[in-house]
Amino acid sequence: MDTDPIDFISRYGVFVIETKNMSGWIFGSARQRQWTQTFPTGDKYRMQNPVRQNYKHVRTVQSALRLRTDHIHNVVCFTAACEFRTAMPSNVTQGGELINFIKSITYEVFTAEQVENMVATLENLRLEDSKDTNARHIENLSR
Repeated sequence: MDTDPIDFISRYGVFVIETKNMSGWIFGSARQRQWTQTFPTGDKYRMQNPVRQNYKHVRTVQSALRLRTDHIHNVVCFTAACEFRTAMPSNVTQGGELINFIKSITYEVFTAEQVENMVATLENLRLEDSKDTNARHIENLSR
């Protein structure tokens, strides 16, 4: 099960976090278009590379906030219910590793006032949560 990306704004940058609530074994690499979820029963499911999936969200936030590429972070966080079976890119985390990834960025790029302004900007742009909005979102992702 997926959720909408979470935008975490701090003095160290903007983190666009795609969460994945999955179990089983996860296989994938940074450059692959699709990753695989496998279960001990042998069942296998293909999924879009979540880093690539989150890319559109990252670019939308980057454009809305007029950010430099190095001030925004594309992050994926899987729940602890799954197990990575291949080496994951550094921006793909699991459970509590998300906090460690965020804390690993130690260079301040924004002032407290800039952070407040960005939060206000995104709140003003947020669409109402409805079935129609969700359907349009899924349609846009499919394209």
